[in-house]
Amino acid sequence: RIVHSVFTYQPLFKEEFDSVVEHMLDGLLQCCSPLQSGARAKEGELSVEECLTFLPDILSCFNAMFCFFPEDCVEKLMKGGLGADMDGNASLPMADLMVILHEGLSLLRSQSDDARLQLIDGITKMLCRLLCCVLGFRMAPRHGADAFGDLLEWLKERSERSTLLMDLSRNGLENVAMEWIASGLVDDAQLDYLDEICGAPLLPKEARQSRRRAGVAKQTPAAGAGAAPSSSSRPAASSSSSDAAKIKEVREVVGPDYGEGFLLQCLLHYGGSVPTVVGAILDGTLPPQLSALPIGLSIRDEIAAVSAEAEKPEQSKLSSADKQWIMGQAGRMGAVDRDEDEG
Repeated sequence: RIVHSVFTYQPLFKEEFDSVVEHMLDGLLQCCSPLQSGARAKEGELSVEECLTFLPDILSCFNAMFCFFPEDCVEKLMKGGLGADMDGNASLPMADLMVILHEGLSLLRSQSDDARLQLIDGITKMLCRLLCCVLGFRMAPRHGADAFGDLLEWLKERSERSTLLMDLSRNGLENVAMEWIASGLVDDAQLDYLDEICGAPLLPKEARQSRRRAGVAKQTPAAGAGAAPSSSSRPAASSSSSDAAKIKEVREVVGPDYGEGFLLQCLLHYGGSVPTVVGAILDGTLPPQLSALPIGLSIRDEIAAVSAEAEKPEQSKLSSADKQWIMGQAGRMGAVDRDEDEG
Protein backbone atom coordinates (compact mmCIF):
# COMPACT_ATOMS: atom_id res chain seq x y z
CA ARG A 1 0.00 0.00 0.00
CA ILE A 2 2.86 2.38 0.74
CA VAL A 3 4.30 1.93 -2.76
CA HIS A 4 0.87 2.42 -4.34
CA SER A 5 0.34 5.60 -2.32
CA VAL A 6 3.70 7.01 -3.39
CA PHE A 7 2.86 6.57 -7.07
CA THR A 8 -0.66 7.93 -6.52
CA TYR A 9 0.41 11.14 -4.80
CA GLN A 10 3.72 11.66 -6.59
CA PRO A 11 2.81 11.38 -10.29
CA LEU A 12 6.27 12.55 -11.37
CA PHE A 13 7.70 9.29 -10.03
CA LYS A 14 5.49 7.37 -12.42
CA GLU A 15 6.50 9.58 -15.33
CA GLU A 16 10.18 8.95 -14.59
CA PHE A 17 9.64 5.21 -14.22
CA ASP A 18 10.18 4.62 -17.96
CA SER A 19 13.79 5.74 -17.75
CA VAL A 20 14.31 3.65 -14.62
CA VAL A 21 13.04 0.57 -16.47
CA GLU A 22 15.41 1.19 -19.36
CA HIS A 23 18.40 1.50 -17.01
CA MET A 24 17.48 -1.71 -15.20
CA LEU A 25 17.04 -3.66 -18.43
CA ASP A 26 20.32 -2.27 -19.69
CA GLY A 27 21.96 -3.52 -16.51
CA LEU A 28 20.72 -7.04 -17.25
CA LEU A 29 21.91 -6.83 -20.84
CA GLN A 30 25.42 -5.91 -19.69
CA CYS A 31 25.60 -9.27 -17.90
CA CYS A 32 24.74 -11.34 -20.98
CA SER A 33 28.05 -11.22 -22.87
CA PRO A 34 30.39 -11.89 -19.90
CA LEU A 35 28.27 -14.83 -18.75
CA GLN A 36 28.17 -16.35 -22.23
CA SER A 37 31.90 -15.91 -22.83
CA GLY A 38 32.93 -16.87 -19.31
CA ALA A 39 35.39 -13.98 -19.13
CA ARG A 40 35.70 -10.22 -19.60
CA ALA A 41 35.28 -9.88 -23.37
CA LYS A 42 36.02 -6.18 -23.90
CA GLU A 43 37.46 -3.26 -22.02
CA GLY A 44 34.75 -1.65 -19.90
CA GLU A 45 32.55 -4.75 -19.69
CA LEU A 46 31.63 -6.37 -16.40
CA SER A 47 33.61 -9.38 -15.27
CA VAL A 48 31.88 -12.68 -14.54
CA GLU A 49 32.31 -12.16 -10.81
CA GLU A 50 30.84 -8.67 -11.03
CA CYS A 51 27.85 -10.08 -12.92
CA LEU A 52 27.27 -12.77 -10.29
CA THR A 53 27.46 -10.15 -7.55
CA PHE A 54 25.16 -7.72 -9.37
CA LEU A 55 22.42 -10.09 -10.61
CA PRO A 56 20.82 -11.15 -7.29
CA ASP A 57 20.14 -7.53 -6.32
CA ILE A 58 18.67 -6.42 -9.61
CA LEU A 59 16.60 -9.60 -10.04
CA SER A 60 15.22 -9.05 -6.53
CA CYS A 61 14.24 -5.51 -7.56
CA PHE A 62 12.41 -6.76 -10.62
CA ASN A 63 10.59 -9.46 -8.64
CA ALA A 64 9.59 -6.88 -6.01
CA MET A 65 8.06 -4.73 -8.72
CA PHE A 66 5.73 -7.55 -9.71
CA CYS A 67 4.75 -8.06 -6.06
CA PHE A 68 4.33 -4.51 -4.80
CA PHE A 69 4.14 -1.97 -7.65
CA PRO A 70 0.88 -0.74 -9.24
CA GLU A 71 -0.22 -2.65 -12.31
CA ASP A 72 0.33 0.27 -14.66
CA CYS A 73 3.97 0.44 -13.51
CA VAL A 74 4.35 -3.29 -14.16
CA GLU A 75 2.84 -2.66 -17.59
CA LYS A 76 5.56 -0.09 -18.26
CA LEU A 77 8.11 -2.67 -17.20
CA MET A 78 6.62 -5.21 -19.59
CA LYS A 79 6.56 -2.74 -22.49
CA GLY A 80 10.12 -1.67 -21.80
CA GLY A 81 12.69 -2.79 -24.30
CA LEU A 82 16.21 -1.93 -25.24
CA GLY A 83 16.93 0.09 -28.33
CA ALA A 84 18.92 -2.74 -29.84
CA ASP A 85 19.96 -6.24 -28.94
CA MET A 86 23.54 -7.52 -28.85
CA ASP A 87 23.56 -7.97 -32.64
CA GLY A 88 22.30 -4.46 -33.28
CA ASN A 89 18.79 -5.60 -34.17
CA ALA A 90 15.52 -3.98 -33.07
CA SER A 91 14.16 -3.81 -29.51
CA LEU A 92 14.88 -6.73 -27.19
CA PRO A 93 11.80 -7.59 -25.06
CA MET A 94 12.22 -8.43 -21.42
CA ALA A 95 11.27 -12.12 -21.79
CA ASP A 96 13.88 -12.62 -24.52
CA LEU A 97 16.48 -10.95 -22.34
CA MET A 98 15.65 -13.43 -19.57
CA VAL A 99 16.18 -16.33 -22.00
CA ILE A 100 19.61 -15.00 -23.04
CA LEU A 101 20.64 -14.59 -19.42
CA HIS A 102 19.53 -18.13 -18.62
CA GLU A 103 21.58 -19.44 -21.51
CA GLY A 104 24.64 -17.60 -20.19
CA LEU A 105 24.12 -18.92 -16.66
CA SER A 106 23.68 -22.49 -17.93
CA LEU A 107 26.90 -22.25 -19.93
CA LEU A 108 28.76 -20.80 -16.97
CA ARG A 109 27.40 -23.51 -14.69
CA SER A 110 28.86 -26.24 -16.89
CA GLN A 111 32.28 -24.60 -16.57
CA SER A 112 32.21 -23.81 -12.83
CA ASP A 113 33.52 -25.57 -9.76
CA ASP A 114 31.42 -26.55 -6.76
CA ALA A 115 32.19 -23.33 -4.90
CA ARG A 116 30.44 -21.23 -7.54
CA LEU A 117 27.58 -23.63 -8.37
CA GLN A 118 25.45 -22.70 -5.37
CA LEU A 119 25.55 -19.01 -6.30
CA ILE A 120 24.72 -19.74 -9.94
CA ASP A 121 21.85 -22.03 -8.97
CA GLY A 122 20.41 -19.34 -6.69
CA ILE A 123 20.57 -16.72 -9.43
CA THR A 124 19.01 -19.14 -11.92
CA LYS A 125 16.06 -19.70 -9.58
CA MET A 126 15.50 -15.96 -9.18
CA LEU A 127 15.76 -15.45 -12.94
CA CYS A 128 13.20 -18.19 -13.63
CA ARG A 129 10.85 -16.73 -11.02
CA LEU A 130 11.08 -13.38 -12.78
CA LEU A 131 10.51 -14.91 -16.21
CA CYS A 132 7.44 -16.75 -14.87
CA CYS A 133 6.14 -13.43 -13.49
CA VAL A 134 6.55 -11.94 -16.95
CA LEU A 135 4.75 -14.87 -18.62
CA GLY A 136 2.05 -14.89 -15.96
CA PHE A 137 1.41 -11.17 -16.38
CA ARG A 138 1.24 -11.26 -20.16
CA MET A 139 -0.51 -14.62 -20.56
CA ALA A 140 -2.87 -14.69 -17.59
CA PRO A 141 -6.55 -15.77 -17.61
CA ARG A 142 -7.64 -12.14 -17.35
CA HIS A 143 -6.58 -11.80 -21.00
CA GLY A 144 -9.04 -14.50 -22.05
CA ALA A 145 -8.80 -18.18 -22.98
CA ASP A 146 -6.59 -17.44 -26.01
CA ALA A 147 -3.81 -16.31 -23.67
CA PHE A 148 -3.24 -19.95 -22.66
CA GLY A 149 -2.57 -20.73 -26.30
CA ASP A 150 -0.08 -17.87 -26.36
CA LEU A 151 1.67 -19.39 -23.34
CA LEU A 152 1.89 -22.78 -25.00
CA GLU A 153 3.20 -21.20 -28.20
CA TRP A 154 5.88 -19.25 -26.35
CA LEU A 155 7.08 -22.41 -24.62
CA LYS A 156 6.95 -24.49 -27.82
CA GLU A 157 9.10 -21.95 -29.64
CA ARG A 158 11.77 -22.63 -27.03
CA SER A 159 11.31 -26.40 -26.89
CA GLU A 160 14.95 -26.94 -27.85
CA ARG A 161 15.96 -25.20 -24.61
CA SER A 162 15.06 -28.16 -22.41
CA THR A 163 17.08 -26.87 -19.45
CA LEU A 164 15.21 -23.57 -19.53
CA LEU A 165 11.81 -25.28 -19.61
CA MET A 166 12.77 -27.63 -16.81
CA ASP A 167 14.02 -24.76 -14.65
CA LEU A 168 10.81 -22.81 -15.30
CA SER A 169 8.70 -25.82 -14.33
CA ARG A 170 10.56 -26.03 -11.01
CA ASN A 171 10.67 -22.31 -10.25
CA GLY A 172 7.42 -20.50 -10.84
CA LEU A 173 5.56 -21.91 -13.82
CA GLU A 174 3.43 -23.98 -11.46
CA ASN A 175 2.00 -20.70 -10.12
CA VAL A 176 0.94 -19.71 -13.63
CA ALA A 177 -0.65 -23.14 -14.07
CA MET A 178 -2.52 -22.81 -10.76
CA GLU A 179 -4.02 -19.51 -11.87
CA TRP A 180 -5.22 -21.07 -15.12
CA ILE A 181 -6.69 -24.07 -13.31
CA ALA A 182 -8.58 -21.83 -10.89
CA SER A 183 -9.97 -19.81 -13.81
CA GLY A 184 -11.83 -22.82 -15.21
CA LEU A 185 -10.75 -21.85 -18.74
CA VAL A 186 -8.52 -24.89 -19.34
CA ASP A 187 -9.14 -28.63 -19.12
CA ASP A 188 -6.89 -31.53 -18.16
CA ALA A 189 -5.94 -32.24 -21.76
CA GLN A 190 -4.54 -28.72 -22.17
CA LEU A 191 -2.70 -28.97 -18.86
CA ASP A 192 -1.28 -32.36 -19.86
CA TYR A 193 0.02 -30.75 -23.04
CA LEU A 194 1.62 -27.99 -20.97
CA ASP A 195 3.32 -30.66 -18.85
CA GLU A 196 4.49 -32.43 -22.00
CA ILE A 197 6.10 -29.28 -23.38
CA CYS A 198 7.86 -28.63 -20.06
CA GLY A 199 9.05 -32.22 -19.79
CA ALA A 200 7.64 -32.73 -16.30
CA PRO A 201 4.31 -32.38 -14.42
CA LEU A 202 3.91 -28.88 -13.04
CA LEU A 203 1.36 -29.93 -10.41
CA PRO A 204 0.16 -33.25 -8.97
CA LYS A 205 -3.27 -34.36 -10.18
CA GLU A 206 -4.77 -33.87 -6.71
CA ALA A 207 -3.42 -30.31 -6.61
CA ARG A 208 -5.16 -29.61 -9.91
CA GLN A 209 -8.47 -30.83 -8.50
CA SER A 210 -8.26 -28.89 -5.26
CA ARG A 211 -7.22 -25.71 -7.04
CA ARG A 212 -10.05 -26.09 -9.55
CA ARG A 213 -12.58 -26.58 -6.73
CA ALA A 214 -11.25 -23.48 -4.99
CA GLY A 215 -11.60 -21.48 -8.21
CA VAL A 216 -15.15 -22.67 -8.80
CA ALA A 217 -16.13 -21.81 -5.23
CA LYS A 218 -14.65 -18.34 -5.62
CA GLN A 219 -16.52 -17.72 -8.86
CA THR A 220 -19.90 -19.05 -7.64
CA PRO A 221 -22.41 -16.15 -7.61
CA ALA A 222 -24.28 -15.27 -4.45
CA ALA A 223 -27.59 -17.05 -3.95
CA GLY A 224 -30.97 -15.36 -3.80
CA ALA A 225 -32.90 -14.06 -0.84
CA GLY A 226 -33.78 -17.55 0.42
CA ALA A 227 -30.15 -18.64 0.52
CA ALA A 228 -28.12 -19.44 3.61
CA PRO A 229 -26.40 -16.59 5.46
CA SER A 230 -23.49 -15.03 3.62
CA SER A 231 -19.87 -15.43 4.62
CA SER A 232 -19.95 -11.96 6.14
CA SER A 233 -22.45 -13.22 8.73
CA ARG A 234 -20.08 -16.09 9.63
CA PRO A 235 -16.64 -14.47 9.39
CA ALA A 236 -14.75 -16.73 11.79
CA ALA A 237 -15.92 -20.02 10.28
CA SER A 238 -15.47 -18.84 6.71
CA SER A 239 -12.05 -17.38 7.40
CA SER A 240 -10.73 -20.44 9.23
CA SER A 241 -12.05 -22.82 6.57
CA SER A 242 -10.40 -20.74 3.87
CA ASP A 243 -7.12 -20.66 5.82
CA ALA A 244 -7.15 -24.43 6.27
CA ALA A 245 -7.83 -24.97 2.57
CA LYS A 246 -5.02 -22.62 1.57
CA ILE A 247 -2.59 -24.26 3.97
CA LYS A 248 -3.41 -27.64 2.45
CA GLU A 249 -3.00 -26.23 -1.04
CA VAL A 250 0.43 -24.76 -0.28
CA ARG A 251 1.60 -28.02 1.31
CA GLU A 252 0.61 -29.96 -1.80
CA VAL A 253 3.24 -27.99 -3.67
CA VAL A 254 6.00 -27.31 -1.12
CA GLY A 255 5.73 -30.62 0.74
CA PRO A 256 4.62 -31.89 4.18
CA ASP A 257 7.77 -30.72 5.98
CA TYR A 258 6.19 -27.28 6.34
CA GLY A 259 3.95 -27.01 9.40
CA GLU A 260 0.47 -25.52 9.38
CA GLY A 261 1.50 -22.78 11.81
CA PHE A 262 4.42 -21.71 9.65
CA LEU A 263 2.32 -21.67 6.47
CA LEU A 264 -0.48 -19.73 8.15
CA GLN A 265 1.98 -17.02 9.15
CA CYS A 266 3.19 -16.87 5.53
CA LEU A 267 -0.39 -16.59 4.26
CA LEU A 268 -1.19 -13.84 6.76
CA HIS A 269 1.91 -11.92 5.65
CA TYR A 270 1.10 -12.24 1.93
CA GLY A 271 -2.60 -11.46 2.20
CA GLY A 272 -3.72 -15.06 1.70
CA SER A 273 -2.14 -15.41 -1.75
CA VAL A 274 -1.27 -19.08 -2.28
CA PRO A 275 0.92 -18.53 -5.41
CA THR A 276 2.89 -15.77 -3.67
CA VAL A 277 3.54 -17.93 -0.60
CA VAL A 278 4.56 -20.91 -2.72
CA GLY A 279 6.88 -18.75 -4.81
CA ALA A 280 8.50 -17.10 -1.78
CA ILE A 281 9.13 -20.47 -0.11
CA LEU A 282 10.52 -22.18 -3.18
CA ASP A 283 12.88 -19.39 -4.20
CA GLY A 284 13.93 -18.58 -0.63
CA THR A 285 12.69 -14.97 -0.57
CA LEU A 286 10.61 -15.03 2.62
CA PRO A 287 11.14 -11.93 4.78
CA PRO A 288 13.40 -12.31 7.86
CA GLN A 289 10.53 -12.50 10.35
CA LEU A 290 9.17 -15.56 8.53
CA SER A 291 12.43 -17.26 7.57
CA ALA A 292 13.45 -17.11 11.25
CA LEU A 293 10.50 -19.34 12.20
CA PRO A 294 10.90 -23.15 12.35
CA ILE A 295 9.41 -24.48 9.11
CA GLY A 296 7.79 -27.36 10.98
CA LEU A 297 5.90 -25.02 13.33
CA SER A 298 2.48 -26.44 14.16
CA ILE A 299 -0.73 -24.50 14.70
CA ARG A 300 -0.72 -25.34 18.41
CA ASP A 301 2.86 -24.12 18.86
CA GLU A 302 2.03 -20.90 17.04
CA ILE A 303 -1.10 -20.26 19.11
CA ALA A 304 0.95 -20.50 22.29
CA ALA A 305 3.67 -18.22 20.89
CA VAL A 306 1.26 -15.57 19.64
CA SER A 307 -0.79 -15.59 22.85
CA ALA A 308 2.37 -15.25 24.96
CA GLU A 309 3.53 -12.33 22.81
CA ALA A 310 0.70 -10.15 24.06
CA GLU A 311 1.57 -10.87 27.70
CA LYS A 312 5.28 -10.02 27.52
CA PRO A 313 6.33 -7.15 29.86
CA GLU A 314 8.01 -5.32 26.99
CA GLN A 315 4.67 -5.29 25.19
CA SER A 316 3.02 -3.24 27.93
CA LYS A 317 3.09 -0.22 25.66
CA LEU A 318 0.92 -1.93 23.08
CA SER A 319 -2.44 -0.31 22.64
CA SER A 320 -5.56 -2.27 23.52
CA ALA A 321 -6.32 -2.47 19.80
CA ASP A 322 -2.91 -4.01 19.11
CA LYS A 323 -3.36 -6.57 21.87
CA GLN A 324 -6.84 -7.35 20.59
CA TRP A 325 -5.37 -7.93 17.11
CA ILE A 326 -2.71 -10.29 18.48
CA MET A 327 -5.26 -12.29 20.46
CA GLY A 328 -7.58 -12.30 17.47
CA GLN A 329 -4.75 -13.80 15.44
CA ALA A 330 -4.37 -16.54 18.03
CA GLY A 331 -8.10 -17.16 17.90
CA ARG A 332 -7.96 -17.42 14.12
CA MET A 333 -5.19 -20.01 14.43
CA GLY A 334 -7.29 -21.91 16.95
CA ALA A 335 -10.16 -22.02 14.47
CA VAL A 336 -7.82 -23.43 11.82
CA ASP A 337 -6.55 -26.01 14.34
CA ARG A 338 -10.11 -27.12 15.08
CA ASP A 339 -10.86 -27.40 11.37
CA GLU A 340 -7.77 -29.60 10.95
CA ASP A 341 -8.85 -31.84 13.85
CA GLU A 342 -12.38 -32.16 12.47
CA GLY A 343 -10.99 -32.87 8.97
